[in-house]
Amino acid sequence: MDVDELVRPVSDLLSLPDACLRANALLSDPTASMEEIGEVINYDPALTAKLLKIVNSAFYGMPSPIDTVTRAIMVIGTNDLQALVLATSAVATFNQISTDLVDMEAFWHHSVFTALAAKHLAREARIAQAESVFVAALLHDVGKLILYQELPDQSQQVLQRCADVPVQQAEVEREILGFDHGDVGAALLRVWKLPENLIEPIKFHHQPQLSKSFPKETSLVHIANAIAHTVEPGIKAEIDKVTAVKAIEPLAWQETGLSMEVITPTVHTVNLQSFELLEIIAPTSLLIL
Repeated sequence: MDVDELVRPVSDLLSLPDACLRANALLSDPTASMEEIGEVINYDPALTAKLLKIVNSAFYGMPSPIDTVTRAIMVIGTNDLQALVLATSAVATFNQISTDLVDMEAFWHHSVFTALAAKHLAREARIAQAESVFVAALLHDVGKLILYQELPDQSQQVLQRCADVPVQQAEVEREILGFDHGDVGAALLRVWKLPENLIEPIKFHHQPQLSKSFPKETSLVHIANAIAHTVEPGIKAEIDKVTAVKAIEPLAWQETGLSMEVITPTVHTVNLQSFELLEIIAPTSLLIL
């Protein structure tokens, strides 16, 4: 079985809602008005409520309440809003997956922490599209969820091998399956017709040296993922720099112009942001803290 054959059967189940797709198209259209965008998003009350809750959270620190989507666009801009629309819709979509092989609360804790870390690192590296890096990092591991659901026996074999020998899960997946969870996540995003600046960082987040079109963005997701793996719920003050640095490809530091000195301040910054964003995007994740 190849990646496309694996993704094809689940692409109908794992589809973004119409309001998200239409809003994403309008937010990418420079001729679209704020009223048009707001009307489409308001068509999905749950999405509207989550977006307004995020915009009014400490994550943005607005001096006065934002009560409409149109006002949110004016205040945070179309790029941020597009990222939030994709992020909240994707999390809701993937929560439809049922599997015994993953703790979904821990999964989203790691994903949100990685996303916030990647956005922080993007700003430190002076990369303009920090919002797209945030979305790519949030979705970097969704291929695991598809593998756990569609190939549970092989996935159990992969997880057991990783438990027995300290090795990256992606390496074992490539050995047993011929592809890894990055390939699977990227294939689904292609079905969703999302842009390559999201797809490539997801596909190569364990092998940033293979990224050709978006090496900086891929490297940021790679570094953020390594940092997030050193942070366990409940002991978030413990920062294992040695573990993080060993997992990071040297090329990633070169591509971003960053150094290991960013690890500690990144963790401290993300610790302050993660609780509130988790409560909004994936509220059950707080149950593990």
